[in-house]
Amino acid sequence: MTDLIRAELAKLRTTRTAWALTAVAVAVTLAMLALQLRNAGRAGAPSLGTTASMRAILGASGPGAFAVLILGVLSVTGEFRHQTITATLLVTPDRLRVIAAKLAAAAVAGLAVGALGILVTLAVAVPWLTAHGVGFDAVNPELVAVTFLVLLTAPLYAMLGVGAGALIRNQTVAVALCLLWFLVVEQLLPSYGLESLARWLPGDATRALTLDATVPDLLPAWAGGLLLLGDGLFLTAVGGRVIARRDIA
Repeated sequence: MTDLIRAELAKLRTTRTAWALTAVAVAVTLAMLALQLRNAGRAGAPSLGTTASMRAILGASGPGAFAVLILGVLSVTGEFRHQTITATLLVTPDRLRVIAAKLAAAAVAGLAVGALGILVTLAVAVPWLTAHGVGFDAVNPELVAVTFLVLLTAPLYAMLGVGAGALIRNQTVAVALCLLWFLVVEQLLPSYGLESLARWLPGDATRALTLDATVPDLLPAWAGGLLLLGDGLFLTAVGGRVIARRDIA
């Protein structure tokens, strides 16, 4: 199994799309960070130096998880689109093991991208805050917890992507449906009075995991994390069974 995971990591490492999505994640992180720093203390936003402001700054890399989500989708659907899945299954006929290896590799890659996003955030934010006379409390337990939980979001989103890719297989449709779900469907639910349903879906589970205090009635952080993990494993299990039972051209 270790060799399979290494092979999947090698595929990701040598694919230009993976590096492009990593660049997108970093760009999104920088954009969100600039927004947080510029708006601090304005229009009701917390002022620099407060714990709430520091939490928002540390969470700047969170939206970059969407790039990792797409990376997870492409790690599966790319094999079908480019017809490399046949060669992969000739080497490893056990299709469920292949999907499991992709899941593990995507989680590792997601963790790496998430760590990069946090490092970029700190590399930019700490000197900027220091220049403005604001100290950064690196040992604040709440800030340490937020940093860890934001980091955890990336591998969980990568696993969601693998599950969606395994279930749908068509690359364009899978990517479009994932983005549509997060950016449209879940955003509209409160407008229809379905807040109680929304808290059990991946979007609000992410907000719960990252301790987003701006949204009421969220699940506890541990429950949000388990819900995201369960969603990813469930989608992957169902998608893996579908792939295992279908002919591969």
